[in-house]
Amino acid sequence: MALINTILIGAQKAGTTTLYDWIAQHPDVYGPEGMKDFPFFCDETYYQKGIKWFENNFSHIKKQKIILHGNVNYLYFSEISARRINQYNPNVKLIALLRNPVDRAYSAFWQQKKAGYEDLDNFVNAIAQESKRSEGAFRDRANLTYIDHGFYAQQLKNYYKIFPKDNIKVMIFEEIIHSNNETASGLYNFLEINPNFKPNYVIKNESGLPRSRIISNLLRKKIKFDLIKDLLPINYRIIIKNKLRDFNTRKIKYEPLNHEIKAKLLELYRDDIYELEQLLDRKITSLWIR
Repeated sequence: MALINTILIGAQKAGTTTLYDWIAQHPDVYGPEGMKDFPFFCDETYYQKGIKWFENNFSHIKKQKIILHGNVNYLYFSEISARRINQYNPNVKLIALLRNPVDRAYSAFWQQKKAGYEDLDNFVNAIAQESKRSEGAFRDRANLTYIDHGFYAQQLKNYYKIFPKDNIKVMIFEEIIHSNNETASGLYNFLEINPNFKPNYVIKNESGLPRSRIISNLLRKKIKFDLIKDLLPINYRIIIKNKLRDFNTRKIKYEPLNHEIKAKLLELYRDDIYELEQLLDRKITSLWIR
């Protein structure tokens, strides 16, 4: 089987689900829906199953040039993910999408409310628990450490240490949200496929809250339907779970984060943002710090 050659590595709540969908629509790309946010390279539970087990989820590839995979936590768990991805395919192309780290953290809080992982109703109370949660199980560290996910420079450096710079495309959420055609064309050029293809620009993974807490809890606890588990591979089970979660979600417009809290949190990121500018050789401060 051909190697997976393109991976979307994050960041969490920065538009990666939408970006994956736009890339996967291209006729030269094979991007299975169930593998758009699957933590194989950072979750020991799955990684121990072996690379052959993982590649079986890409078994329907035809003649596409690009084999696409993604997980938003590959950036956060970059120290282990970068090394494992490099061992798998040192020539892989990597795509990162970054967002104002405070806006991203606040959006992630509401995402975890939607998914049923977050039990606290207040963002400030949730981030006060972060140090405790960062010492917990993989799922807690992946989903409930909102602030720590935003130190992008520290995370990206682990990729730049071992991958050629030309193989890493870093995009900024605030720059692309109003430039769909340019974004898609730039991605296709990076992947060396027809840049003139126009995908259906659908926005994915919008905010919401569970309609039913019972259903949300059942999905969160990864109920194992033995019959389905025996009949369907994991990528199809993920699709079913996501469809159920979408069905159980009511859309909401959450309140903006208090300006004083946002300014205070941005101070935590200031040095990392400056380092990120140097790493990428581009100005970002004006987009995120006003």
